[in-house]
Amino acid sequence: QFTDINILSRQNDTIAFTNGGGHLGYLWHIWANGTLPDVDPRRVYIMGISMGGIATFDIVARYPQKFAAAIPICGSVNPQRLTGTKGVAWRIFHGDADPSVTVEGSREAYKALRKAGLDVEYIEFAGCTHNSWNPAFNYPDFMKWLFRQKK
Repeated sequence: QFTDINILSRQNDTIAFTNGGGHLGYLWHIWANGTLPDVDPRRVYIMGISMGGIATFDIVARYPQKFAAAIPICGSVNPQRLTGTKGVAWRIFHGDADPSVTVEGSREAYKALRKAGLDVEYIEFAGCTHNSWNPAFNYPDFMKWLFRQKK
């Protein structure tokens, strides 16, 4: 079940998802089983924070062909699951003092993606705890980078 997915932003037939409390989880079901109207399938993005960051890793590992870019923020994953995500641009954010989701998960994901020769950038915020989404969303060119990505 993908119940924490919601629309974050839309620009020129581009759609982005994030952790949103589940009230639009049905949107994922519709899209995963077909298409969303008026969406450029080459410019579909996913992002999430905390459990949504974990879900971002998970969903892209399952459906890499669906996404042009992924931004997990303070997430984690078994890094072996990511090696088949060719074609997805990754930008991973995490705070190095996160007591809730250990930073090693993002570090290991980054290492695995780099080792596989995939497109990945890792940004770690010194002294930042679990709320690394604050500096992530304020990171220079955050949205510009996202909307430049396409399959």
